[in-house]
Amino acid sequence: MAIEGPKSVGKTTLIDQIQAMSPDTGDWLFTKEPTGQFDLGNEQRCVGAELAALIADDRGRHLAEVITPALERGQVVVTDRYILSSYVFHCLDGVSPTVVAGLNASFRSPDVLLILQCAPDTLRDRRAKQGHSTRLSTAITVEDEILAYTAYANACRPVSGEIIIGYNESMNDCHLIVNRLVGEIRTRKASYA
Repeated sequence: MAIEGPKSVGKTTLIDQIQAMSPDTGDWLFTKEPTGQFDLGNEQRCVGAELAALIADDRGRHLAEVITPALERGQVVVTDRYILSSYVFHCLDGVSPTVVAGLNASFRSPDVLLILQCAPDTLRDRRAKQGHSTRLSTAITVEDEILAYTAYANACRPVSGEIIIGYNESMNDCHLIVNRLVGEIRTRKASYA
């Protein structure tokens, strides 16, 4: 499962809640992109297709070293960001969707794609409280980022065809989304057994 959405929409909080509700954590792998091996300074130094290629290289290693082995062991993989974030950030950074598609063409689609959204003012408030900004988060408006997650979702349609859009305005919304996801994943996992 790939959990996507704008910066500060609540992906990490949602994943923390999923972990808390998953007593069988050995059956789950929680990961994120870019990985810890990726130099985050690249976002400041690199622009457009150069940054997109570096992110795609990191994703390829992530799949080969972490995600694919976990799936082969039968684990449920939940990743904070995946291919959709590449479409959003790189296309809004001037890269053609065709280039982004080419860089990610060999990567497997997630079984489920969850896109978290919230109101633009809520996103601005959360970002102001966090106080950290990057070249892209400064250059891209909140409204453009929110819209891009919906606009490019079809380019990343999962194998199941299922795209879930979750409205994550409050912690109550977060709990409702987590309850649904954990129940759905347990049902799917049981059907594979």
